Amino acid sequence: MQKFSYHTHTNALGIFDGHHSAAEMIRRAEEIGYEEIGISNHLVYHPNLLTTSPMFFNDFDLLKKMMQKNVDDIRRAAEKASIPVYAGFDALPCKGVIIDFSSPAGAVAAAQYGAANGLPCVICSTGLSREDEAALEAASTRTPIFRSANMSVGVNVLIELARQATKILGGEFDIEIIEKHHHNKLDAPSGTALMIADAINTEANGKYEYVYDRTQVRQKRGAQELGISSIRGGGIVGEHDVLFCGPDEVVTLSHSAGSRGVFADGAVQAALYIAALAPGYYTMTDLLRGKLICE
Repeated sequence: MQKFSYHTHTNALGIFDGHHSAAEMIRRAEEIGYEEIGISNHLVYHPNLLTTSPMFFNDFDLLKKMMQKNVDDIRRAAEKASIPVYAGFDALPCKGVIIDFSSPAGAVAAAQYGAANGLPCVICSTGLSREDEAALEAASTRTPIFRSANMSVGVNVLIELARQATKILGGEFDIEIIEKHHHNKLDAPSGTALMIADAINTEANGKYEYVYDRTQVRQKRGAQELGISSIRGGGIVGEHDVLFCGPDEVVTLSHSAGSRGVFADGAVQAALYIAALAPGYYTMTDLLRGKLICE
Protein backbone atom coordinates (compact mmCIF):
# COMPACT_ATOMS: atom_id res chain seq x y z
CA MET A 1 0.00 0.00 0.00
CA GLN A 2 1.32 3.42 -0.95
CA LYS A 3 1.81 5.80 1.97
CA PHE A 4 1.50 9.54 1.33
CA SER A 5 -0.16 12.70 2.57
CA TYR A 6 -1.08 15.77 0.56
CA HIS A 7 -2.57 17.67 3.52
CA THR A 8 0.10 18.84 5.94
CA HIS A 9 0.82 22.25 7.48
CA THR A 10 4.11 23.75 8.65
CA ASN A 11 4.95 26.64 10.97
CA ALA A 12 6.48 28.66 8.11
CA LEU A 13 6.55 32.46 8.33
CA GLY A 14 5.13 32.26 11.85
CA ILE A 15 1.56 32.34 10.51
CA PHE A 16 0.63 28.78 9.55
CA ASP A 17 -0.92 26.45 12.10
CA GLY A 18 1.60 23.59 11.93
CA HIS A 19 4.17 22.92 14.65
CA HIS A 20 7.25 22.04 12.57
CA SER A 21 9.28 23.41 9.69
CA ALA A 22 9.05 22.03 6.16
CA ALA A 23 12.44 20.33 6.59
CA GLU A 24 11.27 18.65 9.81
CA MET A 25 7.99 17.54 8.20
CA ILE A 26 9.84 16.06 5.22
CA ARG A 27 12.38 14.30 7.44
CA ARG A 28 9.61 12.77 9.56
CA ALA A 29 7.73 11.64 6.44
CA GLU A 30 10.88 9.86 5.26
CA GLU A 31 11.35 8.20 8.67
CA ILE A 32 7.86 6.70 8.75
CA GLY A 33 8.05 5.45 5.18
CA TYR A 34 6.01 7.97 3.21
CA GLU A 35 6.64 7.73 -0.52
CA GLU A 36 5.70 11.38 -1.12
CA ILE A 37 4.27 14.36 0.73
CA GLY A 38 2.35 17.52 -0.10
CA ILE A 39 2.59 20.60 2.11
CA SER A 40 -0.70 22.43 1.87
CA ASN A 41 -0.19 25.65 3.82
CA HIS A 42 -2.94 28.07 2.91
CA LEU A 43 -3.83 31.69 3.48
CA VAL A 44 -7.20 33.35 3.02
CA TYR A 45 -7.97 36.58 1.16
CA HIS A 46 -10.96 38.47 2.53
CA PRO A 47 -11.49 42.07 1.38
CA ASN A 48 -13.62 42.94 4.42
CA LEU A 49 -11.41 41.56 7.14
CA LEU A 50 -13.28 40.78 10.36
CA THR A 51 -10.64 38.66 12.09
CA THR A 52 -7.19 39.18 13.54
CA SER A 53 -6.02 35.71 12.49
CA PRO A 54 -2.58 35.94 10.82
CA MET A 55 -3.78 33.50 8.14
CA PHE A 56 -6.29 36.05 6.78
CA PHE A 57 -5.29 38.97 4.54
CA ASN A 58 -7.18 41.91 3.08
CA ASP A 59 -4.14 42.94 1.01
CA PHE A 60 -4.10 40.66 -2.03
CA ASP A 61 -0.62 41.71 -3.21
CA LEU A 62 0.84 41.01 0.24
CA LEU A 63 -0.92 37.64 0.32
CA LYS A 64 0.64 36.67 -3.02
CA LYS A 65 4.11 37.63 -1.76
CA MET A 66 3.65 35.60 1.43
CA MET A 67 2.45 32.55 -0.48
CA GLN A 68 5.36 32.78 -2.92
CA LYS A 69 7.81 32.93 -0.01
CA ASN A 70 6.07 29.90 1.49
CA VAL A 71 6.42 27.94 -1.77
CA ASP A 72 10.08 28.97 -2.11
CA ASP A 73 10.81 27.78 1.45
CA ILE A 74 9.19 24.40 0.75
CA ARG A 75 11.11 23.96 -2.49
CA ARG A 76 14.43 24.71 -0.76
CA ALA A 77 13.65 22.12 1.91
CA ALA A 78 12.63 19.63 -0.77
CA GLU A 79 16.02 19.83 -2.49
CA LYS A 80 17.52 17.59 0.20
CA ALA A 81 14.59 15.17 0.34
CA SER A 82 14.72 11.55 -0.78
CA ILE A 83 10.99 11.56 -1.64
CA PRO A 84 8.90 13.85 -3.88
CA VAL A 85 7.61 16.97 -2.11
CA TYR A 86 4.78 19.06 -3.57
CA ALA A 87 3.87 22.63 -2.68
CA GLY A 88 0.62 22.95 -4.62
CA PHE A 89 -1.92 21.44 -7.01
CA ASP A 90 0.11 22.36 -10.05
CA ALA A 91 3.11 20.34 -8.88
CA LEU A 92 1.26 17.03 -8.52
CA PRO A 93 2.17 14.47 -11.18
CA CYS A 94 -0.83 12.26 -10.53
CA LYS A 95 -4.09 12.29 -12.40
CA GLY A 96 -7.30 11.56 -10.60
CA VAL A 97 -10.28 13.41 -9.16
CA ILE A 98 -10.13 16.58 -7.06
CA ILE A 99 -12.34 16.48 -3.94
CA ASP A 100 -12.89 19.91 -2.40
CA PHE A 101 -14.26 20.53 1.10
CA SER A 102 -12.50 23.87 1.58
CA SER A 103 -14.33 27.18 1.08
CA PRO A 104 -16.17 29.08 -1.69
CA ALA A 105 -12.90 30.53 -3.00
CA GLY A 106 -11.19 27.14 -2.76
CA ALA A 107 -14.06 25.43 -4.57
CA VAL A 108 -13.86 27.83 -7.50
CA ALA A 109 -10.07 27.53 -7.64
CA ALA A 110 -10.28 23.72 -7.62
CA ALA A 111 -12.91 23.68 -10.39
CA GLN A 112 -10.94 26.09 -12.55
CA TYR A 113 -7.74 24.10 -12.04
CA GLY A 114 -9.61 20.89 -12.89
CA ALA A 115 -11.04 22.46 -16.04
CA ALA A 116 -7.60 23.65 -17.14
CA ASN A 117 -5.96 20.27 -16.52
CA GLY A 118 -8.68 17.80 -17.42
CA LEU A 119 -9.33 16.65 -13.85
CA PRO A 120 -12.89 15.83 -12.68
CA CYS A 121 -13.92 17.66 -9.51
CA VAL A 122 -16.21 16.82 -6.60
CA ILE A 123 -17.19 20.14 -5.01
CA CYS A 124 -18.55 19.76 -1.48
CA SER A 125 -18.02 23.25 -0.05
CA THR A 126 -20.98 25.31 1.16
CA GLY A 127 -21.68 29.03 1.27
CA LEU A 128 -21.09 29.56 -2.47
CA SER A 129 -22.51 32.70 -4.07
CA ARG A 130 -24.36 32.79 -7.38
CA GLU A 131 -21.14 33.95 -9.00
CA ASP A 132 -19.28 30.99 -7.51
CA GLU A 133 -21.94 28.57 -8.77
CA ALA A 134 -21.73 30.16 -12.21
CA ALA A 135 -17.97 29.57 -12.19
CA LEU A 136 -18.55 25.87 -11.43
CA GLU A 137 -21.05 25.60 -14.29
CA ALA A 138 -18.56 27.24 -16.62
CA ALA A 139 -15.87 24.76 -15.56
CA SER A 140 -18.28 21.87 -16.18
CA THR A 141 -18.16 22.57 -19.92
CA ARG A 142 -14.52 21.43 -19.86
CA THR A 143 -14.44 18.73 -17.15
CA PRO A 144 -16.92 16.73 -15.06
CA ILE A 145 -18.06 18.74 -12.02
CA PHE A 146 -20.00 16.93 -9.27
CA ARG A 147 -21.72 19.42 -6.98
CA SER A 148 -23.50 18.78 -3.71
CA ALA A 149 -23.69 20.85 -0.55
CA ASN A 150 -24.07 17.61 1.40
CA MET A 151 -22.34 14.40 0.35
CA SER A 152 -24.30 12.13 2.72
CA VAL A 153 -26.34 9.55 0.84
CA GLY A 154 -28.90 9.62 3.67
CA VAL A 155 -29.42 13.37 3.41
CA ASN A 156 -30.07 13.08 -0.29
CA VAL A 157 -32.67 10.38 0.39
CA LEU A 158 -34.23 12.84 2.87
CA ILE A 159 -34.36 15.48 0.13
CA GLU A 160 -36.17 13.11 -2.22
CA LEU A 161 -38.64 12.11 0.52
CA ALA A 162 -39.30 15.80 1.24
CA ARG A 163 -39.98 16.38 -2.43
CA GLN A 164 -42.48 13.53 -2.54
CA ALA A 165 -44.13 14.60 0.73
CA THR A 166 -44.57 18.08 -0.74
CA LYS A 167 -46.40 16.57 -3.70
CA ILE A 168 -48.86 14.93 -1.32
CA LEU A 169 -49.09 17.36 1.62
CA GLY A 170 -47.82 20.70 0.37
CA GLY A 171 -51.17 22.20 -0.43
CA GLU A 172 -52.60 21.69 3.07
CA PHE A 173 -49.63 21.48 5.45
CA ASP A 174 -47.23 24.24 6.50
CA ILE A 175 -43.57 23.34 5.92
CA GLU A 176 -40.66 24.25 8.21
CA ILE A 177 -36.98 23.23 8.08
CA ILE A 178 -34.75 23.16 11.16
CA GLU A 179 -31.00 22.61 10.80
CA LYS A 180 -28.45 22.17 13.60
CA HIS A 181 -24.65 22.29 13.36
CA HIS A 182 -21.52 22.76 15.47
CA HIS A 183 -20.58 26.20 16.76
CA ASN A 184 -17.71 26.59 14.28
CA LYS A 185 -19.89 26.50 11.17
CA LEU A 186 -19.71 29.86 9.39
CA ASP A 187 -22.72 29.90 7.05
CA ALA A 188 -26.38 29.88 8.02
CA PRO A 189 -28.69 28.48 6.97
CA SER A 190 -26.73 25.42 5.94
CA GLY A 191 -26.27 24.57 2.30
CA THR A 192 -28.18 21.36 2.96
CA ALA A 193 -31.18 23.23 4.39
CA LEU A 194 -31.27 25.33 1.22
CA MET A 195 -31.01 22.18 -0.90
CA ILE A 196 -34.05 20.77 0.90
CA ALA A 197 -35.95 24.04 0.54
CA ASP A 198 -35.12 24.30 -3.16
CA ALA A 199 -36.28 20.72 -3.79
CA ILE A 200 -39.57 21.45 -2.00
CA ASN A 201 -40.07 24.73 -3.83
CA THR A 202 -39.33 23.19 -7.21
CA GLU A 203 -41.95 20.53 -6.54
CA ALA A 204 -44.40 23.31 -5.57
CA ASN A 205 -43.69 25.29 -8.75
CA GLY A 206 -41.85 28.00 -6.85
CA LYS A 207 -44.79 29.16 -4.73
CA TYR A 208 -42.90 29.33 -1.43
CA GLU A 209 -41.06 32.32 0.02
CA TYR A 210 -38.17 31.45 2.35
CA VAL A 211 -38.42 33.05 5.78
CA TYR A 212 -35.34 33.06 8.03
CA ASP A 213 -36.37 35.51 10.75
CA ARG A 214 -39.78 36.29 12.25
CA THR A 215 -38.60 38.63 14.99
CA GLN A 216 -39.23 41.83 13.01
CA VAL A 217 -42.91 41.27 12.24
CA ARG A 218 -46.05 40.58 14.26
CA GLN A 219 -48.41 38.75 11.97
CA LYS A 220 -49.75 35.27 11.42
CA ARG A 221 -47.79 32.84 9.30
CA GLY A 222 -48.44 33.15 5.59
CA ALA A 223 -49.60 30.10 3.64
CA GLN A 224 -46.73 30.49 1.20
CA GLU A 225 -43.98 30.80 3.79
CA LEU A 226 -41.30 28.14 4.07
CA GLY A 227 -39.49 28.69 7.35
CA ILE A 228 -35.80 27.83 7.74
CA SER A 229 -34.30 27.94 11.23
CA SER A 230 -30.65 27.51 12.23
CA ILE A 231 -29.14 26.29 15.49
CA ARG A 232 -25.43 26.43 16.28
CA GLY A 233 -23.94 24.70 19.29
CA GLY A 234 -21.30 22.35 20.61
CA GLY A 235 -20.06 19.64 18.30
CA ILE A 236 -23.26 18.80 16.41
CA VAL A 237 -22.08 17.22 13.15
CA GLY A 238 -25.28 17.94 11.25
CA GLU A 239 -29.01 17.46 11.81
CA HIS A 240 -31.89 18.37 9.51
CA ASP A 241 -35.61 18.11 10.24
CA VAL A 242 -38.38 18.84 7.74
CA LEU A 243 -41.77 19.40 9.39
CA PHE A 244 -45.05 19.14 7.51
CA CYS A 245 -47.52 20.69 9.95
CA GLY A 246 -51.25 20.08 9.51
CA PRO A 247 -54.19 21.20 11.70
CA ASP A 248 -54.05 18.13 13.94
CA GLU A 249 -50.92 16.23 12.95
CA VAL A 250 -47.26 16.74 12.13
CA VAL A 251 -45.13 14.63 9.81
CA THR A 252 -41.38 14.96 10.49
CA LEU A 253 -38.62 13.79 8.18
CA SER A 254 -35.27 13.73 9.95
CA HIS A 255 -31.61 13.01 9.30
CA SER A 256 -28.74 13.07 11.76
CA ALA A 257 -25.08 12.59 10.87
CA GLY A 258 -23.16 10.70 13.57
CA SER A 259 -19.75 11.55 12.17
CA ARG A 260 -18.16 13.44 9.32
CA GLY A 261 -17.22 10.08 7.84
CA VAL A 262 -20.56 9.94 6.00
CA PHE A 263 -19.54 13.00 3.99
CA ALA A 264 -16.16 11.51 3.10
CA ASP A 265 -17.76 8.23 2.03
CA GLY A 266 -20.21 10.06 -0.22
CA ALA A 267 -17.42 12.17 -1.73
CA VAL A 268 -15.41 9.05 -2.60
CA GLN A 269 -18.50 7.47 -4.19
CA ALA A 270 -18.96 10.65 -6.23
CA ALA A 271 -15.30 10.64 -7.30
CA LEU A 272 -15.54 7.04 -8.50
CA TYR A 273 -18.78 7.88 -10.31
CA ILE A 274 -17.51 10.87 -12.33
CA ALA A 275 -13.95 9.65 -12.96
CA ALA A 276 -14.75 8.39 -16.45
CA LEU A 277 -17.68 10.65 -17.37
CA ALA A 278 -17.80 13.33 -20.03
CA PRO A 279 -17.65 17.01 -19.05
CA GLY A 280 -20.89 18.13 -17.46
CA TYR A 281 -22.57 19.21 -14.24
CA TYR A 282 -23.57 16.28 -12.03
CA THR A 283 -25.40 16.03 -8.70
CA MET A 284 -26.22 13.39 -6.11
CA THR A 285 -29.48 12.69 -7.94
CA ASP A 286 -27.43 11.48 -10.91
CA LEU A 287 -25.36 9.24 -8.64
CA LEU A 288 -28.38 7.76 -6.90
CA ARG A 289 -30.55 7.38 -9.98
CA GLY A 290 -31.91 3.87 -9.93
CA LYS A 291 -31.85 3.74 -6.12
CA LEU A 292 -34.31 6.59 -5.53
CA ILE A 293 -37.73 7.10 -7.06
CA CYS A 294 -36.72 10.18 -9.05
CA GLU A 295 -39.55 11.18 -11.33
